[in-house]
Amino acid sequence: MVDIMSHTRKKGPMRPYLAPMEAEGRAKLRGLMIVAVASFALLASVAASHASQPICTNVATSFSPSNPVGAGTTVDVTGTVTQAAAANGCSGGSAGTPVTVGTMTEKENEISGVGVPCGHGICAGVGGPPDGNVCSNSSECNPQAGGHCVKATLTAIGSGTPDSNGQVAVPFDTTGLDNQVIGFESSYVGDSDGFKNNNSPCVDLVINPGGGGGTCANGEASIAAIMAAGNGTPPPNDSECWTFRITVNACDTLTNVTAQGGTNGWTSKIGSNGSAILSVSKGKAGVRNNNNRNDVILWNIGNMTPAESEHMDVRVCGTTAKLNCPTDPLTEYLTGPWSTTYGHLVSGVLTYDKSDYTGRVSVDVTCP
Repeated sequence: MVDIMSHTRKKGPMRPYLAPMEAEGRAKLRGLMIVAVASFALLASVAASHASQPICTNVATSFSPSNPVGAGTTVDVTGTVTQAAAANGCSGGSAGTPVTVGTMTEKENEISGVGVPCGHGICAGVGGPPDGNVCSNSSECNPQAGGHCVKATLTAIGSGTPDSNGQVAVPFDTTGLDNQVIGFESSYVGDSDGFKNNNSPCVDLVINPGGGGGTCANGEASIAAIMAAGNGTPPPNDSECWTFRITVNACDTLTNVTAQGGTNGWTSKIGSNGSAILSVSKGKAGVRNNNNRNDVILWNIGNMTPAESEHMDVRVCGTTAKLNCPTDPLTEYLTGPWSTTYGHLVSGVLTYDKSDYTGRVSVDVTCP
């Protein structure tokens, strides 16, 4: 290092003096200076990289007043954005705190103006059975005769700036949409405001016949996924968690109500690696059948009264599929179909019935 010494001149003031250094000392000095400059540059680069990362977000889609609904009901399709913990490509925020900047857009899964369930499309081409049927893949559209499945796209139905709760609600008129199932997704853009862009999973809205059909058009109870949260367009080979809410609605006095349904074949088992039954509003829930592919959950609710609704929240965590990018997005389902069974009186006799099955919550694995 540089030695600072005092040197006395005759009849003159004292002043700092740099002692002459040997060649070896000068070389060490140059080396130390180079290391110091390199270290500063590295620290500055890391700091700039961290500062440039947006804050992580979590986006959810939900429906109000309920799901299912009767045709003719105006449904609020609501997107909610909150800060989330650190993940790849973004910095951790105050998890659960509403985000009130940026733009939230509500989207309907549709093709040629016709709404279809999440992950589905419509048969087209020669030999469709007939053209216009909802399909999940081309094998359902008589491909031997030239039929094929054209996947729907998410189309904006409204947007806005999130309110103090981090929400944007867009009204959706279900008039004339009897007996249809339509997927919806929320898309958030906030990168210019320091928050990571994100999409919710796709969740289906079930629309029963109008004219008094309402929530329980096909029986005395109904079941549906009413909320889904997490990254709806994750990249390939990406490890994340998602949450969905299953709701059971009673339209009569019911006894021994249960709900049952599966998770999926690619996320972790319930109770391991983050996957869990988070909460139930009533009764108890657990894994009934833990097979090699997916968990089957049984939720024992008990008795229910007319207009009562109960819900269960489930979190699933896993790694998305590997894709040979660039390629089209791959739909992966977070849930299997769910149903509810219940007892009710028919002419004074206790009778047990089963509801229709729900749709499935999905994400689209998307190449960067």
